[in-house]
Amino acid sequence: MEVQFANAKIRKELSSATVEAGRGNSKFDAIRRLMGSLKSAKSLADILPLKQYDLHWLQGNLKQFVAMRLDGGRRLLSVPVDGERGEWASHTIIRAHKIDDYH
Repeated sequence: MEVQFANAKIRKELSSATVEAGRGNSKFDAIRRLMGSLKSAKSLADILPLKQYDLHWLQGNLKQFVAMRLDGGRRLLSVPVDGERGEWASHTIIRAHKIDDYH
C-alpha cells in the first residue's frame, strides 16, 4: 500500500526516524508495527483480518475516515484515496491524517 500524509505533523509522527528513535517505547513500537503492516499490504483487505488493528470506518462527523488501532485508545485516522467505501480490496492508497483517541 501507499501511505500519503495529510500534513507535516503526521509525516513526522509516522516517519521511520521518529519511530526508530523511540524504539522500546510502546507508543512508537505500535506505530512501527502498523506502518510495517501497511507497507507490506497490497490493500486494506490485507489489514482487515489483522484483529490487533481493528480496521473500521468511522461514523458521524468522522465518516470519511478509517481507523486502525495503535495501542490503548489511540488510533491512526486515514482517508482512503482510491476505491469504493466498503470494498476493502479497492483501497490501495491511504492518506494519514492524525493519531487520535476519539472515544
